[in-house]
Amino acid sequence: MCGNFFCASNDDQTQIQHLSAHVETFHKETSEEQLLPVYYSPATKDTPDAVFRTAAEISARLSFLGNIRQPMALSVLGRLLICHHFVSVRLHGGIRGYFVIEHTNNQADTRRMVEQNKQEQDTF
Repeated sequence: MCGNFFCASNDDQTQIQHLSAHVETFHKETSEEQLLPVYYSPATKDTPDAVFRTAAEISARLSFLGNIRQPMALSVLGRLLICHHFVSVRLHGGIRGYFVIEHTNNQADTRRMVEQNKQEQDTF
């Protein structure tokens, strides 16, 4: 025990990592998880063509493009964005959002073809 907190040993931490990896194999990827890297790329304020979007704006676009009837909660989408290396920023006035590069449908089609070719090469 460390103060009021339990300190896991290295063996415990290793076991936790193995269990987490095992649980991840059962994770069902949501439509938003599939569409996010197709239509958006992480950016910074200084990245050319970067635009500022809130999680709600990103959710609305993904829902429209993916014909998603029940979009995921914005808090869950925020965690998903962080997992995909999007950086959360707060602008003047307290608006929280992300600098992103939005991809057009043509760019998204090209990205899909590249990803499919990568997956096909990985299977051989």
